[in-house]
Formats: sequence, structure tokens, C-alpha cells
Amino acid sequence: MQKSVNHILFEILTIAGYANDKEKFIREFEKLNILEAMTHIYDSLPHEVQAQIKDHIDDPYEIKKHIPEEAFITEIIKVTRTALHNCIKDMLPALNFYQKEQINNLVVTL
Repeated sequence: MQKSVNHILFEILTIAGYANDKEKFIREFEKLNILEAMTHIYDSLPHEVQAQIKDHIDDPYEIKKHIPEEAFITEIIKVTRTALHNCIKDMLPALNFYQKEQINNLVVTL
């Protein structure tokens, strides 16, 4: 069974000895990835569509009409993969060999 990104990130934080609220970290990580994916997609849309989205910025259902689900899924996967890679890269200098090995074994299948 394939593990979710949230589960993998929780395990990485545990291995790294992250002492703060792991669930909160994961929620923020997820929110930032969604925002970045939406921004990438928005920037790639024609200006007319961007204007329509701006006109309905407080209506997620109207925004969703202009963003193909497949494009969003593809972009969120790409953004999350990059964010997870960068998160691991940022914490590597603070980890010992054993922690690095555990994290490498965890993410090698991604």
C-alpha cells in the first residue's frame, strides 16, 4: 500500500526529531502547496480567464469552473514533490547519518 504524502512527511518529521506540532506543520505544508499550485495554474491561464477569476475571487465554485481538475492534480503533485524534496534538503545538515539513511529509505520509493 502506498503511503500518503502527509504520512510520509509525518514520518520524516518524527525521524528528524521535530519537536513542535507535526500535524500543524503538515496542514501548513499542504496549504502552501495548494496555494502555489493554484498560482502556477492561474498564471498560465489566458488574461480573460484570469479576469473572470478575479471577479469571483471569493467564490471557490466559480474559480473551479476555470481550472481543469486534471491540471490541478498534475500541478499539485509536481509542487508537493518539489516542496517535499526541498524540505528534506533543508533539514539534511542537521541530521545524523542514521536519520539521513532512514529518510532516504522512506523516500526512495517516491
